[in-house]
Amino acid sequence: MNIVSQIPKGSANHLRLLNCEAQVIETPFLDINGEAISLELALGVALMDDGYDIREQLASKYALRSWALDQNVAPTNEDFQAELNAFRQEMDLGRRTDFEKWMSSNSVSEATIRLVCEFRALTNALLASVPGAEIAAAYQEIEHSLSEVSLYLLSLETQTEAQSLAEALRAKKIGFLEAVDQYCDAETKATGDFASTFALADLPKQQRDILRSLDVGDVAGPIEEEGRWLLIKLTAMTTPSFDDVADDLRADIAAEVLGRYIDTTVVLRDIG
Repeated sequence: MNIVSQIPKGSANHLRLLNCEAQVIETPFLDINGEAISLELALGVALMDDGYDIREQLASKYALRSWALDQNVAPTNEDFQAELNAFRQEMDLGRRTDFEKWMSSNSVSEATIRLVCEFRALTNALLASVPGAEIAAAYQEIEHSLSEVSLYLLSLETQTEAQSLAEALRAKKIGFLEAVDQYCDAETKATGDFASTFALADLPKQQRDILRSLDVGDVAGPIEEEGRWLLIKLTAMTTPSFDDVADDLRADIAAEVLGRYIDTTVVLRDIG
């Protein structure tokens, strides 16, 4: 889409935009795969796309082209327009005059906008091209590590005291919250620090193995930890469904593929 062509020729807006573009001085910056990239274009891409390291960002963007070529993916004019509309909505630049002013004040050229829209369209298309079977296989590999556990925790000074209380809890002679009330200090009870949720994968192996053997409501322990004795009640264990994590897995797979294309297909050379 030619942005300038959408503005009536000879109008004040048209002349102002042309004048803005004429004032942009192109400073040589990088050669990427034989294509010269000016500093102004690079900074414009970074501005529009929340850039981090400009060189790394541009390498990743140009690697998208190599990946898209292998996948026979090519954005259409409709894709460019959709990405432009989305950007203007993100930036609250719905009115044409507001968009023109933003371009002028930030020295963003039409070429920059088209390039960023191309990259965004390629990103979406390539994400969609990641095979569902590959995402499902990734989920199966990590499903066990995605579980979260909600626990009540009670730390006691001696093993004897902890063992006695554990037996009373399992025999339901006392409830866990009642035990917390009797054995925890006032600050812990007031803050609720006895109740916590953890990613199962983040816990020590001994605790992971114990928790996997429990049913919700079971009490485990005593377990020695830093010179004290810990009792644990499992109050919930949840594992995200495939649908919950499919988009994240798709993005992870795409990032890995893109990394390979960056390493093998992108050549950056300083110019100027």
